[in-house]
Amino acid sequence: MRDFEKLLLNEEFIKWVKNPTHESDLFWKEWLKGNPDKLDDFNYAVSLIQQIHYRKAPEDPKRFNRVLNNILQEDTNDNRTKRRKNKHFIFLGLEAWVKIAAVVSFILVFSYIARVNVPTTAGEPVINCITKENPMGRKSTIFLPDCTIVTLNAGSSITFPERFTREFRDVKLTGEAFFDVSENKLQPFRVKARGIYTVALGTSFNVKAYETDSNISVSLDEGLVKINGVQRQSGSSYFLNPGEKIVYNPELGDVEKLKFDRDLELAWKDGILVFKQTNLRDFVHTIERWYGVRVELTGDMDVECSVNGRFENEILLNVLESLQYSISGDVKYKLQDKTVKLQIKN
Repeated sequence: MRDFEKLLLNEEFIKWVKNPTHESDLFWKEWLKGNPDKLDDFNYAVSLIQQIHYRKAPEDPKRFNRVLNNILQEDTNDNRTKRRKNKHFIFLGLEAWVKIAAVVSFILVFSYIARVNVPTTAGEPVINCITKENPMGRKSTIFLPDCTIVTLNAGSSITFPERFTREFRDVKLTGEAFFDVSENKLQPFRVKARGIYTVALGTSFNVKAYETDSNISVSLDEGLVKINGVQRQSGSSYFLNPGEKIVYNPELGDVEKLKFDRDLELAWKDGILVFKQTNLRDFVHTIERWYGVRVELTGDMDVECSVNGRFENEILLNVLESLQYSISGDVKYKLQDKTVKLQIKN
């Protein structure tokens, strides 16, 4: 049995692909580090699961037998045509029974059946778009159909097709994500976020484009990217080298290209919260996204504040404590359910 087949029968693996958590992300990242030779099978298994839409299957023995008979019949037909290769597997004698057993086990364990898209017109299959969305307080890892790995931040969403069939591998981002792009020189990867396009072949970069933020930023970790669509700069493209970022204010039309602090820009994807000379407004927005809370801020809004700190798996109250050392005034806070009441006085 191939490695990807073993993964398809792994309940925890399927749960992680469909509903990733921080803990499961860490587990499977470590698994990959220990099994680098299984990367291709790993990515293939992920892509198969992501292309399946599940719905609850009725407990109907007749229907189950009918499905099983169809599988058996398909294998018989394949043998009659010299074991012709289908979309995903090659059924060969005894190996066919191994495949069938895997399918049956999958159905018995999860009691789900897959819906397969069929062409609406001759020769033109429907390609649906998939949207993955994280609420506040949650981050996730997403594997795209081309094996690009996306780390999606809290309060963010990404939309992509089930298969990349056009000139560009286009995805649409709202919020923030880190992209580790699978290389394909014939089909560039392109991220659209708040009107700008970041184009790459095979590289890794971060895009931050929350609707509530005044600025959009793209930070390049490895490789090379091109950025198009910056207003007031029509016809111009910006190229970034590793360690460079571009910051763009759509309202003012201001564009700035500069070096960036990797720890400050990218530590979030590893579960580390970093503040360096952060003002009060940005601090509040960050903890709202990170911890999934709503902050009610009262008192002196113009108080001088420059928050600094590095927090790895810290509870919210410990982060709020850092304000005691960052603000010149008196800070009081109270946590009630998902609301933080923060009062600041000079």
